[in-house]
Amino acid sequence: MKYLAVLSSKQQKKLEFDTGSSTPTSKVPLATLSSPTGNETIISPKTKVKSATLEMQVLQSNPILEAFGNARTIRNDNSSRFGKFIEIGFTDRGVLSGAQIDTYLLEKSRVLAQSEGERNFHVFYLLLSGADKDTLEALDLSSYDADDFAITNNLKRRDGVKDSDCFDEMMEAFLHLDFSEATTLSILKLIAAILHLSKVTFDVGNEGGEGESSSVASTPSAHSACRLLGISMEVRLD
Repeated sequence: MKYLAVLSSKQQKKLEFDTGSSTPTSKVPLATLSSPTGNETIISPKTKVKSATLEMQVLQSNPILEAFGNARTIRNDNSSRFGKFIEIGFTDRGVLSGAQIDTYLLEKSRVLAQSEGERNFHVFYLLLSGADKDTLEALDLSSYDADDFAITNNLKRRDGVKDSDCFDEMMEAFLHLDFSEATTLSILKLIAAILHLSKVTFDVGNEGGEGESSSVASTPSAHSACRLLGISMEVRLD
């Protein structure tokens, strides 16, 4: 951090790093770090391109982290529900050479339940609002909205930000960070499967006495969840 302070003073610009506060994630002005001395003649074109790529990748991590780690709360529509530490490396000339983002203390319980007036993590609403028709059909979500699932509701963001726009930003970020189409689809399948699992019901069984056993009911949501997770429904019913 001291090194960052030195670089910042040379550019006379403020550096901001999100540390998991309840305010919207700050964007790191990495463009000012690729040439902190103000003398670009010492930086080769190849180095500048590499530095610019790293800057873009770090910046593009924000839409993904916010989608999976931020949510609407009583006080804030984009509250960070996890901690984040960004470590940025520089060469001896002050050129951005690498970055690592560590996350911690994710509020996992929010997936299952939220306080009144709050929402689940953004990503569930992003998928339902922003995915195209073909994607929704592939995920068995075309006939559902957020109010149809036990873990989401129809509350909208109060800050004017549209979930559909954030979905587009998240998908673009996947591309910038070199996520393959297969990996991205797997992530969307997992999110959809969690939504379908919230609609799963159980049938009471008779093994071991009255009501002491149960089995997954054969419902459309159960079949969708199993298909998306690559699990045989027949095995689950046994």
